[in-house]
Amino acid sequence: MPDNEDIIEYHLLIRYDAFKKRYKYIFKGELHIMKKYLRAIILSIFLFIVFCVIGFFVNFLHLLSNATGHAYSLILYPVLLFSFGMLLGFQKFRTNMKYDGSWKIDWTRLISIGLPSLLVGLFLFLYYSNIPILADITYIFQPFLSNSFIQMLGQISFGYVLITSVYKNADNEISNV
Repeated sequence: MPDNEDIIEYHLLIRYDAFKKRYKYIFKGELHIMKKYLRAIILSIFLFIVFCVIGFFVNFLHLLSNATGHAYSLILYPVLLFSFGMLLGFQKFRTNMKYDGSWKIDWTRLISIGLPSLLVGLFLFLYYSNIPILADITYIFQPFLSNSFIQMLGQISFGYVLITSVYKNADNEISNV
């Protein structure tokens, strides 16, 4: 007749096997998927913090330019938002770095989406430039492009398009350009 300790050990083994069968996704590598979600959440929080810091910095630049009369925000504001757009597209660029093949540039995307968003993003700079033809062209579009939200979207989208239009293409695959 088995001891009480043997019976307890037998029941613990049975319960452990039942636990492994019930929660086998933890033991079979599904923990890797949970790590991906955790990385995505951490990246989202990081991007939110970066966006808040950029917002506070831009607000500081506006206050500084109003107090001193210098146009600090006219130059640094687009650079900050272009870099934020590039930060948004960096994940896709990083996954492209892992592939084998040669680097390609999607010129169609860069010209059709990137160039108009660059022009929208640099609207104020072009409007106040000393080049007469640029000032005349931007004067025509002033009612549409004078909204700062539209300019901000143009600056962020140009940064995103700039970094995501560069990709690796395997030599034996057909180019998507």
